[in-house]
Order: sequence, then structure tokens, then C-alpha cells
Amino acid sequence: MVGGTFLSIFGIVSFMKKNRVQEINLQPIPRDSLKVFLRGFILNLSNPAVAIFWLGAVSIAITQFKDIRFGVASYFVLAISTVLLFDIFKILLANYIRKWLTQKHIEILGKIGSIAMGLFGFYLLATGILFYFR
Repeated sequence: MVGGTFLSIFGIVSFMKKNRVQEINLQPIPRDSLKVFLRGFILNLSNPAVAIFWLGAVSIAITQFKDIRFGVASYFVLAISTVLLFDIFKILLANYIRKWLTQKHIEILGKIGSIAMGLFGFYLLATGILFYFR
């Protein structure tokens, strides 16, 4: 119920908030790819949620594939390959969307997101209340 309340309020506040006009730079910023990669990798390593996720994944893989030769290694090759493919897909999608993105589209997407967040919050709140009073 607390999460539902929080999401509902946050969705309403986000929807009511006036958007500030920001200039969108459509030109790619030239950067050293290796430097950007290393910075992102180190930032990802510093996130405790990532360590907890991979600890859980290791635990599951070891218990599920202990009798299968190369089972754990295959699991992690598949998992990391999937993450890499999705990251490449997100990069390509971001480059495609950049051509379409305008200030008006950003505002519309923000309103849709805030409405979705508010509705999901109300759903969680209603589910919690109905569960509590049963």
C-alpha cells in the first residue's frame, strides 16, 4: 500500500508539473569509445544491485547446473550474450528515436509515463487495500 501510494502521488505530481523547455542536441558528441566504455563499466560495478543480482544468478546456476558439464559456464555465456545483444538493440533504438524526438514528443511521452505510473500506483493501492480488508 505504501508503494502504491508513493507511485500514485508521484504520477499525479509528474503529470501536473510544467515541463521546462530544453534544447535537444541532435549531433553526436565525439568521444573516445574506450574511455566511455570503461567509465560505464566502472559505474556499473559500483552499483550494489548489480552485485546482488549476479550473486543470485551464480547461486541459481550452481544449484541448477551442478550435474551438467559446462552448465554454469554455458548459463553465463548465454546471460552475458543476452545482455550485450539487448544493449546493442537499445543503442540502435536510441539512434533511431533521436531523429524523431522533438520537445513536443518528449512532453507527450512524459505525460504518458506519469499517467501509467499513477494508474499502476492506484492499482497497487487498491490491491493492497482489498487484500488487507479481506
